[in-house]
Amino acid sequence: MDIIVNINSSSDIKKLTKKIALYKFIYKNKKLKLKYSRTLDRKTKYELETFEKAFNLKTKKERLAYIYDRTYDFIANNYVETNFCEFENDQCINQRIKNCKNKNGCCGECKYLKNKRCSINALSCKLYFCSYINKNKKAIKIKDISFANCFFTIRQKIIVSLSVFQPREKMLDILHSNSLILWYIKTSINNDK
Repeated sequence: MDIIVNINSSSDIKKLTKKIALYKFIYKNKKLKLKYSRTLDRKTKYELETFEKAFNLKTKKERLAYIYDRTYDFIANNYVETNFCEFENDQCINQRIKNCKNKNGCCGECKYLKNKRCSINALSCKLYFCSYINKNKKAIKIKDISFANCFFTIRQKIIVSLSVFQPREKMLDILHSNSLILWYIKTSINNDK
């Protein structure tokens, strides 16, 4: 028998995020089925679909990869694709204000940028916003994405927030180990090259 949860408002989503760990512990062999209004906005539907599928994935590795990818796509679709950093001619608003000469379409002079897209799916880079953006706009954080906030552990949130220029596969290995020590060693070795 499935666990059926009705979602009618944002407060129901908050309740779900608070109870998901308990549901996972008590109902680990059951499937979660969310019932919600089809009139919800696209962003909320995306979050609810992600909750449901992530809960129903039974291995930690699968769930972690799924949450990582969905978080990456969520940020790309809701921030990057809407030109949140106000890029023009491969420079963000901050670079234009400071009259920077360098242009590559990334605020970090990224060597992984190919055809104006990240070639390594670096989630940490999607979460990075410069001081100008942080001061003048509401930049997204892991805690603002309900499913990422719910399924990532505190250690994983720290790792994801601080690991810019790290490839997806390397990040998934580190996140799966849930170890800050391993994260420090692996990112230090990579950055020394």
